[in-house]
Amino acid sequence: MSSPAPPSRWERSLPEHVAFEVSVVIPVYNAVTFVARAVASALLQPEAREVLLVEDGSSDGSLAECARLAAAHPDRVRLLRHPDGANHGSGATRNVGIRASTCPFVAFLDADDYYLADRFRRDAELLLSDEALDGVYNALGVEFLDDRGRAWWQADGTRPLLTTVRGRPSPERLYFEVSPIGGAGMFSFDAATLRRAAFDKSAYFSDLRLAQDTLLMMQLAARCRLAAGETDKPVAMRGVHANNSIRDSARMHRAAQEVFEIMATWARMAPLPAAHRTALHQAWIRTAPDWRTVRRALRAYPPAMAHPRTLVYVARWVLCRRTADDIYLPGVFPHLRGRLATGRSLRRRLSHANLPQR
Repeated sequence: MSSPAPPSRWERSLPEHVAFEVSVVIPVYNAVTFVARAVASALLQPEAREVLLVEDGSSDGSLAECARLAAAHPDRVRLLRHPDGANHGSGATRNVGIRASTCPFVAFLDADDYYLADRFRRDAELLLSDEALDGVYNALGVEFLDDRGRAWWQADGTRPLLTTVRGRPSPERLYFEVSPIGGAGMFSFDAATLRRAAFDKSAYFSDLRLAQDTLLMMQLAARCRLAAGETDKPVAMRGVHANNSIRDSARMHRAAQEVFEIMATWARMAPLPAAHRTALHQAWIRTAPDWRTVRRALRAYPPAMAHPRTLVYVARWVLCRRTADDIYLPGVFPHLRGRLATGRSLRRRLSHANLPQR
């Protein structure tokens, strides 16, 4: 009788019993250069019981690379695709992985990113000690993979090297503190671990091509209890390179407004408490690109006007127009209006509308 084959390197890294088991979902689109590193970093985590590669209609050989990785690690890596084999975007692709997952906890990793050692250590401590917690979020670092990626990231001097939520808000306060509702920053799904049931409790990823992670982050913060883990140092690294989808700032700004539209509808249907809906619409007004959007936000939830902060945001719009179609009250606090707006931009817009400058 032949003796059994010796365990693979990955099998040897697993303890005989792992109380905290995670399904790691990796959406893959045109990432043939990076995906092997992502998979290797996930397999090095003993808590990662399975790695689900969800191929999203790539055109660069990613499908073949994913098939190779699944064949090399059949005990822990699975390859999934959309039924039609087409490209559906990262949100829909992650949903395929969530629904196919078999572990009680789910984590995510973009194909051009990677986990650091002990990625799930703090998550396991918190989630196993408190069954009322739905998830844990941590900090994400940045690694520049080429010069163009570095130049883009550093161009405006405002993009941080650590994506995190500052101040460690309580699960009850997280929704009000996390961006874009509050100003404490945001977390990346690369650095979050969630109970599988949390998605049924809140929502799954939307079909948005951009900012679908921002939308789900807001929904999870509103309906679930998420705790801060390692927020001062990264547990994973984001790869920044020339082909990142987040490089198009104009598309990101449009997607951000679409997030507010969808979130407002979801908040009404959920329904969310009045305080949550008011905070949402205040953030929508505060970040609106034009007066039409302000009016749309006010019509979507009129009770928000009863809050003094909403009145402040609306007053700022009244006193400081941003486009030629915005409302304009001539002679009202001209010096304040000039300070609130960028002077050069304001004068150009006033001139375009043939309105008197003061």
